[in-house]
Amino acid sequence: MKNIQISFWIAQIFVVLCFSCTVNQPLPNDITPTVMIPEQVTSATTTPFSAPIVTEPAQKVPQELFEQGLQRLQEGEIEQAISIFDSVIDANPSFVEAYIQRSLAKVLMGDEEGALEDLNRAVQIDPTNPEVFNARGNLYAQQDKLPEAIEDFNKAISLDASYIKAYINRANIYSVMGEYDKAIEDLSKAQSIDPSMPSTYFNLGLVFAEQGEFQKAAEQLRKYVELVPEDAQGYYYLAASLAELEEYDNALFIINQAIDMQPDLRRQTSDR
Repeated sequence: MKNIQISFWIAQIFVVLCFSCTVNQPLPNDITPTVMIPEQVTSATTTPFSAPIVTEPAQKVPQELFEQGLQRLQEGEIEQAISIFDSVIDANPSFVEAYIQRSLAKVLMGDEEGALEDLNRAVQIDPTNPEVFNARGNLYAQQDKLPEAIEDFNKAISLDASYIKAYINRANIYSVMGEYDKAIEDLSKAQSIDPSMPSTYFNLGLVFAEQGEFQKAAEQLRKYVELVPEDAQGYYYLAASLAELEEYDNALFIINQAIDMQPDLRRQTSDR
């Protein structure tokens, strides 16, 4: 049974929200426990974008054109999306959401400098908008500028104490820095704001496991697989926690469930 016991590498597999503060990025379904997962969690799909922030009268905003840009972005047509967002901004230079979405598209094109310019401009337009600071914080995190990222997440939270995404993203930074108590505090706060947010349970499970608190880890991961029963990785890490608790029968049963859903996990478990 020892071959299903794995090490927990929090900085490598921590689930975070995507760079764009207005996309509820789905949880990962292709994580491997020994590969660094970038701040942009890879996935084949995204959920719908939230409504844009409008800083001028609605009739002046080329809403239909903006939505076309979002559609292109979701479909992976990044250059076309950027071109459309360019037109939106030309028509309405104060359309904050267009800057945010264009910055996401620029990141996907490898233009982090251009993305930062867009987000800095969005901050200038609306310095009271927590989503702008959250988006820029994620970009700083992607650039390994952790103090700057924390500062922006702090700002987002100061503007909206219930802004759950900033708590989760800040917790990720704290986890990378090894400040697990702070990560737990932020994730617990996020969980109290929205108990239905699956990533808080997954991330808390990993943080507790990293600290050797496998009973607490198992409790969080059990809740996660209840909320996201189709994610094999949830079962995988739950099985690992149970193995550490020497609940080998339960661990074997659960890891087999994970392998049924994601057969390549068999190789991962046999390698350990």
